[in-house]
Amino acid sequence: DPFASGTNSVPMPRDEGTTARLNSIAAITTALPSIKPVGGTPLAALIEDIAAYFGPDKDQDPHFQSTTTDPTNGDPYYECRSRVAMLITDGGANLHTGASDGRAAAVQAAALLLTRGIVLYVVVPGSKHIPAADLALADEIAAAGGTDHAWRVETAADLNLALKGVLQTAG
Repeated sequence: DPFASGTNSVPMPRDEGTTARLNSIAAITTALPSIKPVGGTPLAALIEDIAAYFGPDKDQDPHFQSTTTDPTNGDPYYECRSRVAMLITDGGANLHTGASDGRAAAVQAAALLLTRGIVLYVVVPGSKHIPAADLALADEIAAAGGTDHAWRVETAADLNLALKGVLQTAG
């Protein structure tokens, strides 16, 4: 289990207050320097978490519901907002604990997002140094998630342009 106890994680409170957000940012900033990327990349699990966050699921953020469903926390503009997520990855999906391999599971998870009305944009930094099979997977995930292809970037300026393009495309 890639999320077993002892792994590096930062709990994210549901509180929307400024203090809670600043505390979360401080916790992430403190934790990042000690995290060393090792092991597999659980893209499917990450994309499934995005689906759970948007719902419907027990982990759904209450702000991703209509005011009809949740009059207190619901979003009054729920029906007219687009729902998008962005995945920044090297395209390698080599860890999954389910019945299928990580690559197939990541594509299936992206398709699940799209069935829930959530478009997934995929950005691949440093794509010149990434194996063709991983780039192809990034494109498959993007297509399953409702976009034509993964955005490939090489420099910080390219990344900035890609992020700007994604935001403009997402509306």
